[in-house]
Amino acid sequence: MKTLAEASELIGSGRLSPVEATEELLRRIDTLDLRLNSYITVLGDRALDRARRAEAEIASGGHLGPLHGVPVAVKDLLDMEGVRTTAGARALRDPVADRDATVVRRLEDAGAVILGKLNLTEFAMGWYHPEMTVPSNPWAQDRWAGASSSGTGVAVAAGLAMAGIGSDTGGSIRLPSACCAVTGIKPTFGLVSRHGVFPLANSLDTLGPMARSVEDAAIMLDAMAGFDPADPVSVPAAAGDYAAAARRAAAGGMRVGVDRGYCERDVDPEVGRAVLAAIDTLGDIGAELVEVEVPALEGELETWETITSVDALMCHRDLYAERAGEYGPFAQLLEHAKSQRPEDYAAARDRGRAFAGRLRRVFEEVDVIACPSLAVLPVPINDDGTGNFEGTGSWYRFTIPYNFSRSPTVSVPCGLSEAGLPASLQLVGRHFEEGTIIELAAAYQGATEWHRMHPPGLGME
Repeated sequence: MKTLAEASELIGSGRLSPVEATEELLRRIDTLDLRLNSYITVLGDRALDRARRAEAEIASGGHLGPLHGVPVAVKDLLDMEGVRTTAGARALRDPVADRDATVVRRLEDAGAVILGKLNLTEFAMGWYHPEMTVPSNPWAQDRWAGASSSGTGVAVAAGLAMAGIGSDTGGSIRLPSACCAVTGIKPTFGLVSRHGVFPLANSLDTLGPMARSVEDAAIMLDAMAGFDPADPVSVPAAAGDYAAAARRAAAGGMRVGVDRGYCERDVDPEVGRAVLAAIDTLGDIGAELVEVEVPALEGELETWETITSVDALMCHRDLYAERAGEYGPFAQLLEHAKSQRPEDYAAARDRGRAFAGRLRRVFEEVDVIACPSLAVLPVPINDDGTGNFEGTGSWYRFTIPYNFSRSPTVSVPCGLSEAGLPASLQLVGRHFEEGTIIELAAAYQGATEWHRMHPPGLGME
């Protein structure tokens, strides 16, 4: 199956019809998503109308760029005018959006064809609502597909969209990217607008692209990034040419920070070996590997739960008061927030700021930090679709801290276990230096074939 970049080139040159590309993906969704459950809403007629328009525009010489006519999908937290936004929740099954999220508008302004809205956990937390379907990991259906952007990871890995949008509050771009063997970019906080996106925790939420290669994700990020006055945390920083950074794909001269103990401590041995081998590959292709000590976020999970629960309660106060009986397990988070005191929240914020300060000092010595995206291989699932992490320790230790530091990260596949389960390398960069981590990740993918792996039995060969 072609990557987004490959399909884009064919569409732009007239050798591939956007209508045919869209029809093929809709056929795959009809056939495969009955068991994979990656979509909540498929917008077949709307997508075909957009594809026909794109085809006519391109034929008349009005090619808009690399996303023009390319079929993608968005997580069902993002508003699309005239389409319901469920956020994976029963309480939001009926309302229809009267506007487009900024990111949706930017993708469609770039000519992208949106196939539909992707599945997720209830309100983007860790649990699925019992009345909603659970996405199935295409690598192994008895294994976790990775937190709230699981539908995006599954759709991209299974070839049901050329790329997709995920959100990340504590790891929900990186975890499904790791579990489904796709590439995900969590941008710097404030680089991508969240206007028109149902929030989980306003002080941590970030949107980013998920795709089959770094170049594909970078093409998506080029369309998504940029200042938006409608988002109060949007930062007026100049967005980079991220696709150009991916095409440069160079490691020479980059200083990559490596803390081997950090990469192995409380980490599944197969994951640790794969990640350290990937780091050695970075050295082989020209990066300078520099020993560093990566700081810890004090009380990682408690700190994150305090901030996330209180932020969530603020966002849900009216809806929860009106429709509490329609909430599923997400209500646990809101009830937890009620036990938090103002001083608990302030202390958690202080711990997050302290970690960010310690991390900045590491970046005085290096350009990038390399580590796992997820400490374990995709774990077995419980009956409710959540991951069974019993005995796995602090599996979240490579995700939560970088939400508090607001750092950009990219996650890329870096190996398979003996049982055929994927492992993932994470590259962490300085604020607004997405181009650096994209360039290095693309160089890694140019030297390896892990991102070209496909789940078996899905007709993607």
